[in-house]
Amino acid sequence: MEKHIFSKTLKRSFWCFYDNLGFLIVLNVIASILSFTIFLCPFILMSFFYIARMVLMDEQEKISIKEYFKNLFNNFFRNSISVGLIAFFIFLVAYNVFFYSHAHFENKFFGLIFMGISVWALIIFTCAILYVLPLLECKDFYGIKNVSKAVIAGVLKFPFATLGVLVFLIAVNIVFVFSLVGAFILALAFNVLILVNFNFIIFNEIFHNQKSERMKLLDERNVLDIFKV
Repeated sequence: MEKHIFSKTLKRSFWCFYDNLGFLIVLNVIASILSFTIFLCPFILMSFFYIARMVLMDEQEKISIKEYFKNLFNNFFRNSISVGLIAFFIFLVAYNVFFYSHAHFENKFFGLIFMGISVWALIIFTCAILYVLPLLECKDFYGIKNVSKAVIAGVLKFPFATLGVLVFLIAVNIVFVFSLVGAFILALAFNVLILVNFNFIIFNEIFHNQKSERMKLLDERNVLDIFKV
């Protein structure tokens, strides 16, 4: 089941990216330039999640640069607080890992226990973020109760699929960082599309939603479609 989720996430993300390649590259470049103004980063990210959801659902009238900027400052307060809290907790847990790995305890056993707890807390929290950010953008669409349930159930019910996506994104982003140009024109769009597709699949698995025609079309496509005019 979890292997099926991971492979389906990659397949749908590839076709979404392929169908909108030019638009997503332009949008990625715009977002990369805007991100140099650090305070805009939460809005850049959340607006990108909105556009990625429109790409997944094939809402062509909403897939535009104009729509991206229109949604850039939507939910200003909520996005600022949410992304800020997430960044703070990541820093806090990562600091604990660093602290306990370098602290000198009289009893080294206790030091190892605290470091182990911190490492697992960091892994679990990072996995939860894979759900929190994409679903936060969909809060008004799905409802806060369902979003909260999906975050908890996703981590607990599909741990291997979640870890698989996390490790995959880390590996791909290492490649993007070393390529520099790839990071500038592809990285954000690629990451966001993977997360949006993954969350959509997990949400449907948890709530047993019926597969839409759009999802069926994405699942039925194969590599030969690339050569079709």
